[in-house]
Amino acid sequence: MMSAKKGAPTVRSLAAELKVSPITVSRALRGQDTVRPELAERIRRRAETRGYRRDPVVAEVMGGLGRGKGVRYRETVAFVWTHAEGGAAEEEAGARAAAEALGYRLEVVKPWRDGLKERDVSRVLAARGIRGMLLSPNSSGPAPRYDLEWANFAAVLVGSSLVNTGLTRVARDYYHDAKLALERLREAGAKRVGLVLDASIHERTDRRYAAAFLVHEGATAARVHLVDPCAAEAEERRRFERWFLKVKPDALLTESGRVVEWPRRGLAQARLHLRAKEAGPGVRPDFPRVGAEAMAALDGLLRAGRLGLLAQPVTVLVPGRWSE
Repeated sequence: MMSAKKGAPTVRSLAAELKVSPITVSRALRGQDTVRPELAERIRRRAETRGYRRDPVVAEVMGGLGRGKGVRYRETVAFVWTHAEGGAAEEEAGARAAAEALGYRLEVVKPWRDGLKERDVSRVLAARGIRGMLLSPNSSGPAPRYDLEWANFAAVLVGSSLVNTGLTRVARDYYHDAKLALERLREAGAKRVGLVLDASIHERTDRRYAAAFLVHEGATAARVHLVDPCAAEAEERRRFERWFLKVKPDALLTESGRVVEWPRRGLAQARLHLRAKEAGPGVRPDFPRVGAEAMAALDGLLRAGRLGLLAQPVTVLVPGRWSE
């Protein structure tokens, strides 16, 4: 289970340094839970410090031994939470289910939790023999990036937030979701719909909500109100009221949770993003499927040996579902 690099440490040399058996080192580096957590962590840290790299082909063979019938183990991949406020639990769950069905073990990496800086992530993943990763959404700024040593990995971006280019991406179909919500509002009798968006979401979705609204509603930009997420509640409410009196909508299509309670009673509303425990009417994103499709895309890249940045990366869009 060693790379072909001259002088690279082996399982046996690491075992000798740590005074444990080679099988214990092997199990710890493969993430098996048969090794005491504190010992496994000590082994992984020593391996990382010494520049150890697992051979993914050998790891696949070793990982498949003793698993009996069923899906054959391929290798371990990572779901990297790129920011503490990223919120991707549903995507992670979908990715995990797909990974298990495809024969992968999914390891969750939260760099800030483990005290890792961005530049350390590549080294840590390589030391663990991980060459495939899913990168979760990031809410750290208007145009967040996450930069690793891409040549060593197959990577898929989950969601639309990260602006990295050259990587496969799987995200919500914002255009479809806005069009779907408009259709349902029209069916309910709405004649003049107003669109209310969080300004940061407007930019992070590449303005796709607004594009669908302007095209399919036949409206002008004046019927789109952008909420400043950093402004005080009272000021934003006054801005909304001025816009509302000028536009006079008979229905609202909203994404920003700040304005849900602002409109007058009886005004028809639909939400563009209903979260897990929220009631409708609105669009409920299929985040588990986003995660599953991302894992399927990563599986394709790994099978084809397509590591690094791609000249023509693919984007997969997952539509949401209407909820009454």
